[in-house]
Amino acid sequence: MPDMIAYAKHIEELITAIKKRYTEIDSLGEAKAQTAVDYDKAVAVATITLKGDYPVTLLDKVVKGECTVQLYAKIVAESAYKACIVKIEANKAQLNAYQSLFRHLDTAQK
Repeated sequence: MPDMIAYAKHIEELITAIKKRYTEIDSLGEAKAQTAVDYDKAVAVATITLKGDYPVTLLDKVVKGECTVQLYAKIVAESAYKACIVKIEANKAQLNAYQSLFRHLDTAQK
């Protein structure tokens, strides 16, 4: 028969992991927002700076080319934020499974 203490330990570990990820998501959300602001600002500055140098039809592509560093940072920050959310959901699913097993074992032992 599986050890209930081991299941309880897994449950505690998952709760700790979820708490840690909730702490992480705050800073990741802040980074996501900041990189979006930085990118939008860089696009605006580049658009104003390059406005007279290129035809209007090419300006958008040139501006995006000028702001690739900020776009990269924005994409990385968004990916990290989304990955943290996925990890939280995965931890919650694991926790739910262990809690169900624990309840089942507890009921079976009675």
